[in-house]
Amino acid sequence: METKDILKLLRKSCNLSMQEFCNQCGISFNTYQNYETGKRKPTADMLMIIADFYGVTTDYILGREAMPEDPIMMLCQAYGLGMTERAIITAYCAMNQGQREEFMKHLNTLSGNVQKAKEMSKKKSQTIKEITPNLNRQNIPITNEEPPPPRYSYQYAARGSEWQGQTMNLTDDELEDLLRNSPEIPEDTFR
Repeated sequence: METKDILKLLRKSCNLSMQEFCNQCGISFNTYQNYETGKRKPTADMLMIIADFYGVTTDYILGREAMPEDPIMMLCQAYGLGMTERAIITAYCAMNQGQREEFMKHLNTLSGNVQKAKEMSKKKSQTIKEITPNLNRQNIPITNEEPPPPRYSYQYAARGSEWQGQTMNLTDDELEDLLRNSPEIPEDTFR
């Protein structure tokens, strides 16, 4: 297998686009694209950067030796894990027993906090009290949908208009849209 094919295979095995790989390694996109298309051969320095990134030897990238059996890489490929997950697994494997216990303690705390948040969300989803802009209290059931924006009563105050004294119930966004799309209406028309 040629170097260009090995580079493409390594990148795809980590679920990376060319741009993502280049950003993570600090290699120019055009330069790396030339490596994968076979227009240019990587320099010795570039080979070392790429080999270190993937955890392989430069000889492997040059096609001189078979790909080493990397159990973490095989696990990531089997489960479709990306570079972040691979890095977490690799870091965990490199930890001593005390570090692993501390890591798991933090992970369990995080997991517990997520579970508590879910339980609190369920309790709040029954009914809450909300103060509306006119300070009336209403019972509003909570759903997974975004609540509608509050509506305000605006009185049309332009003198000499047929609309003078009329009231409109608008959200702030609706009022802004009305004023933006109707330049003939002065901003102080509503109060």
